[in-house]
Amino acid sequence: MYFSNEYVYRSYIINIIGALALVYGISSSFMGQSMFRYGHYNIDEDYKKFTDGINRKHNNLNTNYKMFVYIMSKINALDPYVNRAIFYYSKSLGLITNLFEEEAIICLDNCIDIIIQFIKIKEKLPTKKRKDMHILLKEVLYINDLNIKYLDYIYDLRCDFGAHPAKSLWWDFNEIHMNNYEDIIYNVRLTLIKFIEYEYSNRIVSKKPISWYEWFMDNCDLIYDFIWL
Repeated sequence: MYFSNEYVYRSYIINIIGALALVYGISSSFMGQSMFRYGHYNIDEDYKKFTDGINRKHNNLNTNYKMFVYIMSKINALDPYVNRAIFYYSKSLGLITNLFEEEAIICLDNCIDIIIQFIKIKEKLPTKKRKDMHILLKEVLYINDLNIKYLDYIYDLRCDFGAHPAKSLWWDFNEIHMNNYEDIIYNVRLTLIKFIEYEYSNRIVSKKPISWYEWFMDNCDLIYDFIWL
């Protein structure tokens, strides 16, 4: 039960971490005393105060702020797939900032893979080759051909440099691909936002349950798989 409570607490924080990463390109984590005040039984009240404060300060002239409010209204890290996708995307931003480019590519590809897993289960789709699954993302999330091109590109980099020892050009990875990092992150960001919107419209795990007891009984098997296994 302790781990279930911890999962719920962290999920609320991950909603904020995800919105910061998607809107402002900031990588953050649970570490630091500023996060500790959310770790108690009033998590619902704290979270509501935070989101209510956003709405009160909402300025239509600030595009980033407007997008932050929008993401916060949709994002649901109580769903393990959303939770994991946000983790890898946020982590990739920190890695690329600290010049761990190959590791960042792996995290970005992991983010896309998690999105594919969710959609494959929700849409009852058969398992296909990875790049064929990218085409399915286009059909389900309504991303375009250019987005697909970059997802293919990320997967190739992951296979050729990140997940396996490079056969050639390992010293030149950054020099060859550094001018594409911004576009790579942009296309994963767009895909992740589309996924958050898709999960919102096809919600499995409730974000604001009336009864946490019923919520746990409905989702315990799913949460158990991700917390303990």
